[in-house]
Amino acid sequence: MMVDYGFYQSVYGGVMPAALFAVGLPRARETILALLYPRTPEDLDPAGQKAFQMAVCAQLDSGLDRPVASETAGGNRMQLADSVVRVGGMPVAPGAVGFLRAAGALQQWI
Repeated sequence: MMVDYGFYQSVYGGVMPAALFAVGLPRARETILALLYPRTPEDLDPAGQKAFQMAVCAQLDSGLDRPVASETAGGNRMQLADSVVRVGGMPVAPGAVGFLRAAGALQQWI
């Protein structure tokens, strides 16, 4: 189940520049996969799969996967925040958890 820049912009409504999206996507996806474990996105029903994609986008938009306080790409500056919710040591965006919970896709141990 992939999340691409087209989905991020047109369905999620994200405005992050493509360069920042490409850099942050792998780590954001891995963080959200941890919330599903031992399931995978392919194990979910269509609503759960879309929730997974939306959660990845929310995680990416939060900036919580980046080890720096801010990034600049193409003249766009993004200030990053911290989170108190962590899974496996990784901070998790509350919005990402919300998408999964609403679709019943959040693993019960969380």
